[in-house]
Amino acid sequence: MNHGSKIKMSPVWWVMLLVLAGVRAFGQPANDLCNSAYVIENPAKWCSEPQQFTTTGATPSGSSIATCFANFGKDVWFRFTAVGTILKITVRGTGRYSEMLHDPEFSLFRGDCDGQISLIGCVRSRNGRGFAALRREDIVPGETYLITVQDAKQRTGRFQLCISNYSPKVLTKRQPADEVYLPELRQKMRPGQEIVLPKVHFDANSAVIKSSFVPVLFEVVRFLKAHPDAVIEVGGHTNSFCDDDYCMKLSARRAQAIAEFLYDKGVRRQQVQTKAYGKTRPLFTSHDAARQARNQRVTIRILTM
Repeated sequence: MNHGSKIKMSPVWWVMLLVLAGVRAFGQPANDLCNSAYVIENPAKWCSEPQQFTTTGATPSGSSIATCFANFGKDVWFRFTAVGTILKITVRGTGRYSEMLHDPEFSLFRGDCDGQISLIGCVRSRNGRGFAALRREDIVPGETYLITVQDAKQRTGRFQLCISNYSPKVLTKRQPADEVYLPELRQKMRPGQEIVLPKVHFDANSAVIKSSFVPVLFEVVRFLKAHPDAVIEVGGHTNSFCDDDYCMKLSARRAQAIAEFLYDKGVRRQQVQTKAYGKTRPLFTSHDAARQARNQRVTIRILTM
């Protein structure tokens, strides 16, 4: 045997080796698929490293995932569990010009890969500026959300993702001792009794807690802490100007926002249940705007004492 001889390879084998080498060098990103989405553990305030993520080697998720973009492909996935009602997302192309994501666009979904996901919104960058941003105020704490990032022109590149998910800051100062908003809570309460929370009227299409709600909500907090065996139902309501399905979903977000406030102030979760009433129980049926605004209320019902 001539040990000094070289093995000759056909052109076909050379092509195959080059293809395999390319696959190794430009393999799929770890978060290429929904089920392998990158998990953001602390969505309250999080940013990736400037060039941490890339769409190079990514494969299409399919045009049926979302309908707001003309093309779908070369996208990567992210997942987080919401901790607040407000969400800000920014995607910025980074790195050298030849490496960056020039026209980032992304979609936001609610749900999980193993079940059903629903599209929340989509954002495109403008004129190749390498930047796209989204703000939402209807996020449900505790729910799973997904983000997909790609390039509008189906190019590949590196980018930075930042998200901020929080509930609005509210005042915590108690009202003067002689100012009582819920005198009923200082009396003997009985199961089935319902109270409309005064001053707790949401803006149209909003589930954001306003600072004017806080003194009233603190009376509920003190009541529940003073009666650890009490269980209440927080009921969300809307005006009559929206369709049935939207009203029901909006009232659910309102009830949940109030419940999350109570939890944040130390109320045990076992003491609070939520229920969406939508527009099924209006205080006023006229189309007067001022009266319809009062329909956008929150009630509490004593379930057990």
